[in-house]
Amino acid sequence: GNNRGQFGGRNYSGNLDRDKNAVGGYGGYMYPTILPNGDVRIESFDNPKHRWYPVNDPVMGGSSMSSVTVLRETGIFDGEVVDVPRLDAPGFIKMETRGGNFPDVSMCRALKLTLKSANDYTGIRVTLGRHHADDAQPWVRGYKAHLTEIPMDGFGEVIMPFSDFSDKWDPRTGDTTVSCKEDKIHCPDEATLVDFTTFSFMGEGVDGKVHLEVKTIDATDCNHSAKEYQKEDAYKGEGFTGFTYAGILVGFLVVGAVNFFVGRKYERERRYNEPSGADGISLPPSVEVEQGYGSTQDDIVMT
Repeated sequence: GNNRGQFGGRNYSGNLDRDKNAVGGYGGYMYPTILPNGDVRIESFDNPKHRWYPVNDPVMGGSSMSSVTVLRETGIFDGEVVDVPRLDAPGFIKMETRGGNFPDVSMCRALKLTLKSANDYTGIRVTLGRHHADDAQPWVRGYKAHLTEIPMDGFGEVIMPFSDFSDKWDPRTGDTTVSCKEDKIHCPDEATLVDFTTFSFMGEGVDGKVHLEVKTIDATDCNHSAKEYQKEDAYKGEGFTGFTYAGILVGFLVVGAVNFFVGRKYERERRYNEPSGADGISLPPSVEVEQGYGSTQDDIVMT
């Protein structure tokens, strides 16, 4: 039969059905949503905008398994990393979202994660983007950083500077081999910060059970002008943002302008006819009268 491996629904032939085990929304944030404290909202699991799903190592012959759920306004990543038999090394599990609309966070310097862990598992990584380093293997993509000091007694904030992320990491363990601080060529590029495209939490390189609960994902330490700050209810979906009102206004203006010019063109076309002997040239009524193509306005044939 068809040997299927779990990759959020991906099988070995490369087909993808992310919704098979997915939870959350579908679109992401259409515009950068700047919170009252200046942070940029990427995701909030009280009303998730992105579609999240599990990706596990059976795609490479492993046995690690995980699930992704949303419960009590929290994204829950639960599973276990075990050795891949043919590699005699730990596999991986992943809570991932792809596509959708990621906000531009190029004006920010770090991620802020509000989360907690049920245990002291030490193999959690965060990966963002689809960037491919020049000397990396074809399937090695994105910038990765080790998530450490995760709260266990209750939800807390963890700050991950973008300078902690690198595109130079070991695909077998997830460990960084050359850091951004050691060589800036491995720092997240602007294209990635403008649009992550992909974001994930991973259990990788360490065997053990994983239970991660996530409330929010934000970018922090950002540079904004005061006018860019939005009301608190805007990012909860309870009100329109300035971007929304501006978009509606522009839409009305564009539709009005198009209708005006189309109408003018139609009226001009109605005032022309196709006079005989004019070699296919349509002339306005005033010219036709002057040149004898019609003696009066009533003689003009409307087309």
